[in-house]
Amino acid sequence: MVEEVYNNNNDETIISSPRESKVNISNILFGFLFLTPPNLGKEVFFNKKKVIIGRDENSDIWLDDLEVSRKHAVIVLEKKQYILRDLDSTNGTFHNGKKIREIALKYGDRVKIGSVSMKVVLKDKLTEKPVKTYEIK
Repeated sequence: MVEEVYNNNNDETIISSPRESKVNISNILFGFLFLTPPNLGKEVFFNKKKVIIGRDENSDIWLDDLEVSRKHAVIVLEKKQYILRDLDSTNGTFHNGKKIREIALKYGDRVKIGSVSMKVVLKDKLTEKPVKTYEIK
């Protein structure tokens, strides 16, 4: 499947593919599908430019796991990409099976923090339908 990324006249990024209608990047919600208990199958979406993941109960994504640092990782929206950064955690942050310090996330990526595994999911804010893109630019 070939996808096209371009800017329209209003300087808005548009993602399109032959099988999907055009989706304005500002209408995409970023989130995770949990792949491990106790939240197996649960999806969480956020509409923020900065999301803290950690064991601290005030984290945006709270992971009740002793292998997770209080402030373990952060996801930031930069230059129309969601960037996952490890915050010098004790046990590391893993992306598609590899330990990382920082990486741009895309649909379908697997993230493991402590014993918690999650899959990156995207959906259209307006239609609530999944959006499958290879990257956000």
